Amino acid sequence: MYSHKPIKYREERRKKPDIICYWLQFAVFIIWLAIFAFLALLNAASVREETFFDRLLKVEIRKIPDTHLLNIAFYLLIFIFVFSFISLLFNFTRLKRATDRIYKSFIFSIVGSVIGIILYLIK
Repeated sequence: MYSHKPIKYREERRKKPDIICYWLQFAVFIIWLAIFAFLALLNAASVREETFFDRLLKVEIRKIPDTHLLNIAFYLLIFIFVFSFISLLFNFTRLKRATDRIYKSFIFSIVGSVIGIILYLIK
């Protein structure tokens, strides 16, 4: 009998994703949560502008950024860099199937965290 399958065709034995695939999907979620937490910390640490109600109610406004929150944001950037780098290494070792892909979130978060760390260390 003739089959329409190519001669060198191998059946895919793996039917479901393995633990590394689940890790990569979970890692992307954790990275984005950490990025949003970093942005929230950066916003909370920044200096507010004085508004009409602040002048009316005589509310004191910080004149300098909150250094404690900036330090926490810096450590969060380091966590994002390390976690993204480890996840990217797992991603490169997992590129075996035709459906596997490189997650761009890891690359963007590594580049962004390196830029943020450099800017923090300069200032």
